[in-house]
Amino acid sequence: MTPEWADRLGLPRGIAVAVGALDAHMGAVGASVAPGILTRIMGTSTCDIMVAGKDEVGGRCIKGICGQVDGSVLPGFVGFEAGQSAFGDIYAWFRKMLAWTLKDIPGGDARQKVLDGMLVELTREAQDMEPSEDGVVALDWMNGRR
Repeated sequence: MTPEWADRLGLPRGIAVAVGALDAHMGAVGASVAPGILTRIMGTSTCDIMVAGKDEVGGRCIKGICGQVDGSVLPGFVGFEAGQSAFGDIYAWFRKMLAWTLKDIPGGDARQKVLDGMLVELTREAQDMEPSEDGVVALDWMNGRR
């Protein structure tokens, strides 16, 4: 904070001021994103992030991505973003849909044991399937579409 603003606000001079930032962008910075490196940040949603030099991009607008913003990830670079609006939260929703009857089972330990093992067992079963074996598995508009 500048000395002028510290004085105006009655705060000590030299106080640090932190600002917020988008979690996916900071994940890309933490993963050492650089030109030619794609980072994928996965959680409730996913975000794929790359950067390129301004001179390399020129005035082009890249089609098929969610965002292209000068300086959005690293100063002096153009940031490119794409991803899925829903990812990890779909797993939580799916487990909740499968387990809705468990809420009526007495004994929290038994219920929790089933919940804890559910996604592990579903993953094990899914590994034996071919990707297109059963047609459409999920629709892509949970949490909106990008």
